[in-house]
Amino acid sequence: MPHRQEDGPESDADIIAEVTGGNREAYARIVRRHHDRLRSILSFYCRSAEAVEEHLQNAFVQAYVNLDKYDAGAAFLPWLKTIALNCLRDEFRRRKASVWREKDYVQYRQAMRLAAGSEAEEAEAKRAALKSCLKKLPDDHTELLRAKYTEGRPAERLAGEQGLTVSALKVRLLRIRQALKECISRQLRHSGGTTA
Repeated sequence: MPHRQEDGPESDADIIAEVTGGNREAYARIVRRHHDRLRSILSFYCRSAEAVEEHLQNAFVQAYVNLDKYDAGAAFLPWLKTIALNCLRDEFRRRKASVWREKDYVQYRQAMRLAAGSEAEEAEAKRAALKSCLKKLPDDHTELLRAKYTEGRPAERLAGEQGLTVSALKVRLLRIRQALKECISRQLRHSGGTTA
């Protein structure tokens, strides 16, 4: 029996059947349903909000184009994640080693590790740990992270809003990220996950 979502009476398979039956507009419901979860997963592999959005859009387009390959008896999100991560991996394969920057190489290595098969589960564990750790941050730290990494506000603008120099803002962001990293590592150790 197709997997039913908690947030609505219709399953993903029901919506996909509608789409493949000719109601293309119904695909927007699939996008809305899985948008945030897939963004969270991709955020572990992309270094900027712009890259996350680009890969997110690409994944939904590729999934739409390949709907005829979707098994209606299987959950849709794992299939969608596989498409998204395969697209990400393919992009890094196309890049030439001579033009890779260090951060691109790190992204490439993360994408290559997906081939091991456990990476999607690890990303889910990290996403859950991140969500928990974000709740523990002071509100002003959470807002600063949102402004910088979700909204993509420039450092100069944020520094002015915070009454800081750009250098001081960067130090503050670095400390917040480091605190989050340590919190996530602790949570993953306690839950038996990996911190690699």
